[in-house]
Amino acid sequence: VSLGYEECLHEFTWAQEIKKQYDIYFENHHKIDVFYENLSRNYENEMRRMQEFLGVNYKILKPSTYRQTRQPLSKIITNYFELKKEFKNNPWEEFVED
Repeated sequence: VSLGYEECLHEFTWAQEIKKQYDIYFENHHKIDVFYENLSRNYENEMRRMQEFLGVNYKILKPSTYRQTRQPLSKIITNYFELKKEFKNNPWEEFVED
């Protein structure tokens, strides 16, 4: 897969704007942030945290989906190092990490 810098920048910016809109919309509601990275690193603890937030009894849950590839981004994105260089030292740098 080859990704264009402008396309990535547009998607990153769009996602940030959507998050801001939802943060404003739900600012007067009790909420919890859930991040994919935390779920993938420590699924059981994140599920426990979410269940506690929801006020339900803890139950071990098994995911019904799975990560489709275990390959690092540098093996999947043909222009990975070019993108990494272009996103260096900007707010989106973290999205171009193996």
